[in-house]
Amino acid sequence: MNLAVVISLIQSLKLFAESLRDQFSEYESKAQAIAKEAQYADSCRRASKRSLRITFLEGPAPDTVLAPSDKFRVDTYLAVIDSLNTGLSHRLAAYEEIHSLFGFFAELRDIDIKTVEDGCTKLAAFYHADVDEQDLISECIHFKHHIYCWRKNEVPHPTISELYSLIKADSLESTFPNIEIALRIYLTMMPTNCTGERSFSKLKIVKNHLRSCMLQPRLTSLSLMSIESEILEDIDFHDIVRSFAENKSRKKYFSVK
Repeated sequence: MNLAVVISLIQSLKLFAESLRDQFSEYESKAQAIAKEAQYADSCRRASKRSLRITFLEGPAPDTVLAPSDKFRVDTYLAVIDSLNTGLSHRLAAYEEIHSLFGFFAELRDIDIKTVEDGCTKLAAFYHADVDEQDLISECIHFKHHIYCWRKNEVPHPTISELYSLIKADSLESTFPNIEIALRIYLTMMPTNCTGERSFSKLKIVKNHLRSCMLQPRLTSLSLMSIESEILEDIDFHDIVRSFAENKSRKKYFSVK
């Protein structure tokens, strides 16, 4: 899954989360049906009174008393929805910033030369150690016409994945080296952080208080084995164990005369 798909998914998820703000009564009725309880805990709790000292100094003020259902909707339900939308907006902005550097490749067939040059300049300035600006511009102009001849009678724009598959299928790595590097950077970019979070979750299982002196190579190997446990279960280790036992065997056979 590349960043273009991730951006579309996050945008749709953000719209879905925003639509949930007006559906509190529906989820409230479902929760009451599951809990088999129609009343909130706050409905049986006695309301706290204001301090007499504060009332004397500031004067009496009308207290806003919400119904238990409205209080839960304002303090909990809407707060969770707004927090989710804020987190999605921050992540979406980061993904869109990276995608804007490579987005011109998806429209390379139909955009003009000036737009191609601006996109290449912006991309080469960010990845200056990986691609050359002038070579990238020349390759993109050539590749633009190559895509037009490849999909001359087809309307849909080729995706970035299809462009990279075209380069690999026709063995054009030496013809468009900078484009191949740029597309490989984009397609191998990690769209989520689930792998890193999964690694940290396994770390506390592998390195406990009994293994505090473990060095980094062994910790890395054990973590990888724990993360890829499904693949590890299908591997036959009998030959490896037998070879290891034979190499580490300390038994010596003496001939008796």
